[in-house]
Amino acid sequence: MRSPIYIKISDQKLSIENPGGLPTGITIEDLKKPHRSILRNPKIANTLYNLGYIEKWGIGTLKIIKECITNGNGEPIFNSNGIFKVEITSRYRKNLDNKEEATLNYIRERGLTSRRELEKVLKLKESTVRKLLEKLQNKGLIVKEGRGKKVKYKLALI
Repeated sequence: MRSPIYIKISDQKLSIENPGGLPTGITIEDLKKPHRSILRNPKIANTLYNLGYIEKWGIGTLKIIKECITNGNGEPIFNSNGIFKVEITSRYRKNLDNKEEATLNYIRERGLTSRRELEKVLKLKESTVRKLLEKLQNKGLIVKEGRGKKVKYKLALI
């Protein structure tokens, strides 16, 4: 099957889809333990192996799982219903409360946003919004631009 691989990136997750699905004989559970590899394009696979981009056949998904857990993303979600899909959740989006989510959603929609604007929209006190913005900055989710009264906040590149 000749179809492109789709890569979708959002604030919440990275999603990679391969319309070919998993090879016959390989299950989602197989991907979570050492398994045999079925090469769809042996020439490309062997070239990547010889160049050192592939260490060993059948361990790529194990490495992905290990790195995601180590990085704080949690285990990736694998799915195969004619289309093979892997989703990796953003580590930053897991432990957000409702106020943090609302703040990020507003900044995403509006772009550069002031503290005062957030106070009005979220109907929160100045001190609460200051703490909220500081918390989101410390998590690396937003960045501050400008100085003094001209300070605005925008989403950080995650």
